[in-house]
Amino acid sequence: MSRTRRLWLFFAFICVTTFCWMVMLSSQDHNIVDNMLRYSVNVVLVNKQHKFLHQRHLQQQKHEHEQHKEIIKLEQQNNKTASALNVEVAQIFDKFHRMHGEVNVSKMIFYKITTKPLNNDTHGNDFNKTSTTSKPQQQFVPKIAHIIWFYPNETEFRFHQAMSLLSLQRFFKPRKIFFWHDTLPTGRWWLFAQQIVAHFLLVPYKRPTKIFNYTVSVPEHQSDVARIQLLREYGGLYIDLDVVLLRPLDPLLEYETTMGAETPSQLGSGFILAKENSAFLKLWLDSYSNNFNDNDWNYHSTIMPMKLAKQHPQLVHIEWFSINRPNWFERDFLYRKGKLWDWSENYAVHLWYRECPDDYNPTNVREMNTTVAEVFTFIYFNERPQWKGG
Repeated sequence: MSRTRRLWLFFAFICVTTFCWMVMLSSQDHNIVDNMLRYSVNVVLVNKQHKFLHQRHLQQQKHEHEQHKEIIKLEQQNNKTASALNVEVAQIFDKFHRMHGEVNVSKMIFYKITTKPLNNDTHGNDFNKTSTTSKPQQQFVPKIAHIIWFYPNETEFRFHQAMSLLSLQRFFKPRKIFFWHDTLPTGRWWLFAQQIVAHFLLVPYKRPTKIFNYTVSVPEHQSDVARIQLLREYGGLYIDLDVVLLRPLDPLLEYETTMGAETPSQLGSGFILAKENSAFLKLWLDSYSNNFNDNDWNYHSTIMPMKLAKQHPQLVHIEWFSINRPNWFERDFLYRKGKLWDWSENYAVHLWYRECPDDYNPTNVREMNTTVAEVFTFIYFNERPQWKGG
């Protein structure tokens, strides 16, 4: 083979080899570029995912921190000691006392507990059967009040019940308030009541379970029997704790017994004003001997006293519109916003506590446009609606 031919073959080999290397390099470059693009995309995705996870982690940390703070807050609230609760109630009392400077209540008589038998020596002249002077005096209903508490143990005392006691002190001005009980309530409004209500005596009392050989097991009926018996023995005023007084009762004290009508056929038993040994209360109590039925909700409680009142009108004074109105059928006037009852002439109002929401309190009663809110504002803040006499 000639030298020239060999040179051409060598040159061709070099060209082919170079071309092959260039093809290979070009292919690798494409792979590299592709890999670089893929890497860049992955980096972007990873960065986005990392950022998302980081933000989510921060949000979760913030949420957990807020939850932790809330748990600590709840634990602090739940771990309040009795002394701390007393401080809270004391603040409520101080605020109330600043608003009612005329209420002169000594702390020496805030809270009295007695287990002694009731007699003249125990509770003073309120139970004396004879006058302290030789001059004959007209007999009036004694200025003592009775509250009955037949509830399960540890039942919380509610705001409206505290307002009932507050109204009792303000408008009846009793020399004694007897709290007849077989358990005691709990809660801040119970502590408030003990501090704000004067002449308040706790009297342990065994609830009646029999009347004329009939079994009495319904707590409301046990309370009905107890209130008649206690008023017969001592006289005074009995009110349920969902009854709020709205003006002084002095014009009613001369009557032997006063009750308020709920309807033309029913007398309410949540407000009873009576002298001791009331003849009407004796007739009422004796009526339980005539087929008392513990399953009949209101026959002996409201229907029977109205029947007796119609048979013996001289024995009982009936307030037809000023104690139990609005009645059960008119209770929308108590709690429905904007549907207001003119209570300016009422001696009292019955709240029908089963309908009473838990959210009434001193911080919101001024904002609620209901009759009950007006009543609570009047009792707690001494603010009467302007259209009711300023």
